[in-house]
Amino acid sequence: MTMSRTLIIAITDGQKKQIKRFAEDAIERAIADGLLNKSSAQELIENGDAFQSRIMTGIRDLATRNQFANEEVRSSYEYPGGYGVAGIAEQVNILRHLFPRIGRVNERLAE
Repeated sequence: MTMSRTLIIAITDGQKKQIKRFAEDAIERAIADGLLNKSSAQELIENGDAFQSRIMTGIRDLATRNQFANEEVRSSYEYPGGYGVAGIAEQVNILRHLFPRIGRVNERLAE
């Protein structure tokens, strides 16, 4: 049995500084765009836990690469009844109509 290990490397001070700057800039933009005034700022303060929770959700969503990579979903789509895979020669003939310079196929070799 083999176990995979994930090397966890601490965030750098530079990364911390940059991420904090993004958050501060977002707040400044919200104020500049008129999203926050005295009463709405107070409402946000009173809902601090929910505000932090939403920020955490955003961090999780944006900081996780390929978060669904190991998920598999069963498909309910099927080929139509009577569908069959065309032979190599037939496929090349179809392609020849789309790409006239494709040339001919040696049907014996193709089959």
